[in-house]
Amino acid sequence: MVDDYDLVATQSGNPLQPLAEFLPQAKDVGLHMILARRSGGASRALFDPVIGKLREIAAPGMVMSCSKDEGVLIGTYKPTILPPGRGVIVTPQARPAADADRVAGCRASELTVHVAVDFGTSSTCVAVAVDGREPQLVVLEGGTPVMPSAVFADRGGTLFVGQEAERQAAVDPSRYEPNPKRRIDEGQLLLGDTVLNVLDVVRAVLVRATNERGGWSAARGSTCWC
Repeated sequence: MVDDYDLVATQSGNPLQPLAEFLPQAKDVGLHMILARRSGGASRALFDPVIGKLREIAAPGMVMSCSKDEGVLIGTYKPTILPPGRGVIVTPQARPAADADRVAGCRASELTVHVAVDFGTSSTCVAVAVDGREPQLVVLEGGTPVMPSAVFADRGGTLFVGQEAERQAAVDPSRYEPNPKRRIDEGQLLLGDTVLNVLDVVRAVLVRATNERGGWSAARGSTCWC
């Protein structure tokens, strides 16, 4: 049980993120998770990896008094202002089948998703707007909304991106480039003894960033890289 989850999952990291991959098998492994957070800014939390996985598996929840501006948070229930102590238990599995896929995000092709990627000199971030909602920053590596734009090429030709590239840099700094955006005009990038097309390096960073919260490729929408 985790109270004040919005204070636990911060830009400096999320200690619960390693558990996200086990949530679909929670019943089999005996994992029980209860998260509680304030309603303010709850719509932004939908892109948190742990909350996102709970929505993906249609976990039930309780919505207390909450501004309707936050939009649909669990199931198809639209939050509203309630008397103190009142709440509504929402069980996504009990929804009509026609609504379930759309709200839980199981049928991404029915959603209109706009993705904006800010490929910066030192770091990259992603914002997503789903079905006309306000754009929200996506939680990327380490539970933060930004990831390093850095790349590292090992001797076998594997290209590491982001925090993993920074870790690999300790092995061989000559194969590490912290700011590939500054090398765009050069055409080619030499990392150790490996020659790479700069555009391929940039593409690897963008793909890694947009794949952090998968499922967009199946949705109707557009991607803006800047």
